[in-house]
Amino acid sequence: MLGHFNMYFKLSTIIAAALALKVFAAPSGLLAVEKYSGKVVQGSYIVRLKDGVNKEALFASDPVLREAVTHDDWTIIHGFAGQFNATLLNKLRASDAVQSIAEDGVVTIQALQYVQWLSLCHDTHLADGLI
Repeated sequence: MLGHFNMYFKLSTIIAAALALKVFAAPSGLLAVEKYSGKVVQGSYIVRLKDGVNKEALFASDPVLREAVTHDDWTIIHGFAGQFNATLLNKLRASDAVQSIAEDGVVTIQALQYVQWLSLCHDTHLADGLI
């Protein structure tokens, strides 16, 4: 009889603990920030808006956001980039207008450009006597 009691006690303890974790670890409703695997620009993020969101209306509704935006004239991505403090970042993460937020990663292509230039020079003989 005592064995059954221990089994039920353990089972009920596990269920209670799982329910407590679910209550205390409830999702915050904030969008996760996508992490960049390389070097990032500290405090800078790229924000992609959902289709149909009017970017200018969003900026007009929040002058602090407008001031923090550094790039917003893109045609490929419906969004913007900027330097956002924790408060503003969390406001964006909670916004229904935002589809995704990613860290602003640093990308360099200098080596590739140099190799392509050398290839072009070689193919067209532009570099005769230079290399």
